[in-house]
Amino acid sequence: KRLNNHTIDGNKQRRVKPPNSSRQAPFSPALPPQNASRCLDLEKPLSSLSFSPSRDRFVVGGRDILRIIKITEWQTLEEVENLRGSSKQNLSTTVTDIKWHPKDEEKLISGATNGSIVFWNLNFRDGRTTKREIIEQAHERTVSRVCWHPTDRNLALTCAQDGILKLWDVRSNLHQATTTFKPNSSSVRDCQFSPFYSNYFSAGFDNGTLQVWDIRNPHQSARQISAHNQLVNCLDWHPTQSALLASGGRDRYLRIWDLNQKTNNDQPLHNIQTIAPLHRIQWWKCTDTFFNKQHQQYKTRAHHHSNTNVLSESGSNSVSSKDRDRENSKDDGGSTIGTSGESGEEYYIASCSQLVDVRIHIWNVKRPGIPIFTIGGHKDVPTSFSFWANAISSASSSSATTSTPAS
Repeated sequence: KRLNNHTIDGNKQRRVKPPNSSRQAPFSPALPPQNASRCLDLEKPLSSLSFSPSRDRFVVGGRDILRIIKITEWQTLEEVENLRGSSKQNLSTTVTDIKWHPKDEEKLISGATNGSIVFWNLNFRDGRTTKREIIEQAHERTVSRVCWHPTDRNLALTCAQDGILKLWDVRSNLHQATTTFKPNSSSVRDCQFSPFYSNYFSAGFDNGTLQVWDIRNPHQSARQISAHNQLVNCLDWHPTQSALLASGGRDRYLRIWDLNQKTNNDQPLHNIQTIAPLHRIQWWKCTDTFFNKQHQQYKTRAHHHSNTNVLSESGSNSVSSKDRDRENSKDDGGSTIGTSGESGEEYYIASCSQLVDVRIHIWNVKRPGIPIFTIGGHKDVPTSFSFWANAISSASSSSATTSTPAS
C-alpha cells in the first residue's frame, strides 16, 4: 500500500520515490476532459431550444431572453448574438417556443405568451436587432408550439391555448393565416408535421386526444385517438417508420401509436409509465457503432459505452455541456434497443418532465419498465431538449447544459 509516498510492508517502512512529474503530459485548458461538463450561465430562465441546420449553433429563448449560442471547435459554448437587442420588455418577443428553419440558416419562428408569433430573418440587420416580422394577436391566447414544414421551406404551423391551429406562408401576407384549423378543443398543446407525408400533421389536445389532420381539409381531422386520460403535452413522429407516432401526457404515460391499425380500440403499440407528467419527447437514432457492438457483446453488463453528448438547459440560468457522463445506464436484457430502422441503426425515445423530475430519460420502448439511460445535471426540470449528433441538448427554466452519456 502507498500512503503519503511511503510503502507499508509488514513492520518495515521504506521511502518511495515520487513519480517524475516532468514526464506527465501537459494539461491543455482548450481541450475539455472527456468526463467534463460545460456550462454557460445566461442568468435568465429558459423555455425552448433549437439547433440550426448546420448543427454548429442553437438558439435559446425564454420570457426575457433570446440568444444564439455557438458550439466551438472544442465543444465549448459561446454566446454570439442577442436577438432581442435591448433589454426593454416586449411581450411579442417573449418565447414560449422557438424553432430554427430545418433548411435555412437565417430563418427562425417563435411564439409568445400574448399570442403573437415572430418570423426572424438573420440576413437583415439594422445595427442593433435582427429583422423580425411580428404578427400581433396571431392567436388569442398563449402560443404552445411552432414548427416549420420539413420539405416546403415557406410553410409554418402554430398552435395555441385558444384551441386553434394556423398554417402560415411566408410568401404571402403574414398578417393573415393561409389556413385555420378549429378542432373544437379548449387548448392545443403540441403540433408536428409528418416527415413522410407533406400534407399531414399531428396535434395533441387538452382533452387527451391525439389527432392527425390533412392541410387540404381544415374542417375535420383525418384520424382521432383517445390517447391519454389527461392533456397531451408532446408529440414526435418516428424518424424512419411513417406510421409510428409517440405521445406524452400529463397522466405520466409515454405511448407509441401505430396509425396503420384500422381498429378503433385506441390501444397503443407500446406503453411507458414515468414518474411525472411529460413535457417533451424526442426519438433518437443511435448510430454509434462502438456502443451497439458493446451492447451485443456484453448483454449482461450493467453499463454501456457511448459517445453521446447532451446539451441541456436547467433551472440555474446556465447552459452546460457534459461529455461521456451517463449517470445511469442499465442493460435491457439483450433485447433490440428501441425501434429498429435501417441496418445498423437503433432508435430510443427520450423524455423530460413538467414537474419533480430534473433528469432526462432515454427509453427502450420494448423494455418500458426502466430507462436505459438517465442524464442529470439540472437543478430544475428541463423545459426543452434536442439531440446533437450523438448528443442530447436540453433546456429548463433556469439553465442549459450539454452532456455526453458514457460508461
